[in-house]
Amino acid sequence: MVQNPPLLAIACILLMASTAMLGLIIMKAAAGLATMLINIYTTRDGDWSIMVLITTIITGVTLVAACLLTMVFKFIKLKEAEEAH
Repeated sequence: MVQNPPLLAIACILLMASTAMLGLIIMKAAAGLATMLINIYTTRDGDWSIMVLITTIITGVTLVAACLLTMVFKFIKLKEAEEAH
């Protein structure tokens, strides 16, 4: 039996909101990286300026970090929570 139903409702709402935001971050980072690479190789003939390089690195790091955080929480933290209960 649930001891605190309002707290459970708040936790469910926050879980859905954070999952949606993480998915949005992953999609935007992947789309930004793909757009940047297409732009570099079509309009700039593969010429990588320093600003393009820095932007690509930052976008790639954001994508990798979002994916790693998703995997950590899905496979590690979720297993720990399941084992605790």
